[in-house]
Amino acid sequence: MTQRWAVSVAAALGYLLAMAQVVLLAMGVFMSLTFAKSGDQEQRVKTFGEHTLYMTTADPGAFGKAYHYFYLQCPMSMGRYELKLIEKLDWVGDVDFDLKGNTLLIYLKNGSGNQKSTATAMNLSC
Repeated sequence: MTQRWAVSVAAALGYLLAMAQVVLLAMGVFMSLTFAKSGDQEQRVKTFGEHTLYMTTADPGAFGKAYHYFYLQCPMSMGRYELKLIEKLDWVGDVDFDLKGNTLLIYLKNGSGNQKSTATAMNLSC
């Protein structure tokens, strides 16, 4: 009789622990969706005439360094495309880009609002 009681108590505690884990998991998912930082992963696509440029910002957090990646999007068959790396920059905050001829202009804004630009000559052929 005492063994049955011990098994019942252990099973009840196991079910309570499982319910608590489900509640904590649901809270974590809700909070990560609600309070997610928008700057962790940013993507922009701009089309200039017949050329499409793709920019993504990857921030792995404390485990690595953040970078801005700039790609030329080259169309392929069946609606697919290939990304060809143009430039990889250290993360600087707010970034915008433009294309003038065969030159990629990248506008960098730091926290104080100062803006500087960098230019990269590139081959626009896929």
